[in-house]
Amino acid sequence: MRQKIKNIIQTLLKKSASFLKTDTRYLAHGGFWLTLAQIISTGSGFLLSVAFANLLPQETYGTYKYILSILSLLSIPTLSGMNTAIVRAAARGYDGTLKPALNAKMRWGTLSAVGSLALASYYYFLGANNQLAMAFLVAAVFLPFMDSFTLFDSHLQGKKKFDITTKYNTVIKIVATLSMVATLFFTSKIIFILLAYLAPYTIIRLVYLKITLKKHLDNNKIESGALSYGFHLTAISILANITTQLDSILMWHYLNPTSLAIYAMALAPINQIKSLLKSFVVISMPKMAEQDKEIIKKSLPLKIIKSILILSIFIIALIFVLPYVYKIFFPKYLESIKYAQLLALTLILFPERLLSISTLVHANKKIIYFTNILNPAFKILLLFLLLPTYGISGAIAAILVQQIIFIFVDYYFFKKM
Repeated sequence: MRQKIKNIIQTLLKKSASFLKTDTRYLAHGGFWLTLAQIISTGSGFLLSVAFANLLPQETYGTYKYILSILSLLSIPTLSGMNTAIVRAAARGYDGTLKPALNAKMRWGTLSAVGSLALASYYYFLGANNQLAMAFLVAAVFLPFMDSFTLFDSHLQGKKKFDITTKYNTVIKIVATLSMVATLFFTSKIIFILLAYLAPYTIIRLVYLKITLKKHLDNNKIESGALSYGFHLTAISILANITTQLDSILMWHYLNPTSLAIYAMALAPINQIKSLLKSFVVISMPKMAEQDKEIIKKSLPLKIIKSILILSIFIIALIFVLPYVYKIFFPKYLESIKYAQLLALTLILFPERLLSISTLVHANKKIIYFTNILNPAFKILLLFLLLPTYGISGAIAAILVQQIIFIFVDYYFFKKM
């Protein structure tokens, strides 16, 4: 019986490989572990969203999402681009690059702590909001380290050890989720909810980072230019990071915390599905780093078109299912349904991200800089034009318009790489 199932799976992989013109066996092997991790992550995220929706007032949830958006911007000095540099370095056999990259992230992360302390002082001494002052004071302790410790995951991805990184991230996600859900049952104070979020992620990531440094470094070779590459990637991603959080921040200032809560709850299921799809992008990065760019330029566009056609079927089904999901699990957020359905349309074009990923690992720095500045700059412009006037609908319109236009922009620069 087991052999029959194995034969069926192999047959399906062969047929899908023929249709998509890609190594589906590689995707299935790596994809199994990363998809498993994302399924667990999605389940944990869904549980957490249900807890927030039913245990926390909308205004408090909106305030919490605002704090997380600000913390994301404050984390920019922790050099997020260094993670991609480590994936590439590990894939090429330069395991020793991990240690200097980690030191650089933590060293620059002190600027994140300084920024958080500055915000805490602002809210405290001006008497604007003591709740926010305490939140940013506590966050300053964790900011230099929480994102820096994620380098263990980047290194393991580059080494294609998807099974190990899945196990590590599963433990992290489950412990952090249980910590937050348990906290929500006993209190609605943001300071405790924030601690329940920051502490588990930081501490457990540190544990797995130490294990990775001890067990998963095959050599001490350091890739020349890897740190410089990480700095460049961070610099060009600053606008993109700002753009990702700008809608929530603008909504907080132009509308109110309740509107932000409704918008955040509309994004929740869509972001979970994006995380699930992202696993295939993560798998593809080491493979693309190894391949000749001319081969990628010839084969990738057709693969993306076929992937979009397949994905469209599932997204259309999702749009019809969403109202039932909200009525059962998020009864206080029925207003979020129409926004979630519109946001679901952004998932159809998700495979287009492979264009930007291939450009990231193969193009010269000039092209990478230009695309990573132009894309978010255009979205920022759209958000400032549409959100203050049209509110949540304006934010969603900005996302849709920007994504459609930049399919063509990304394709143009993909051909130029």
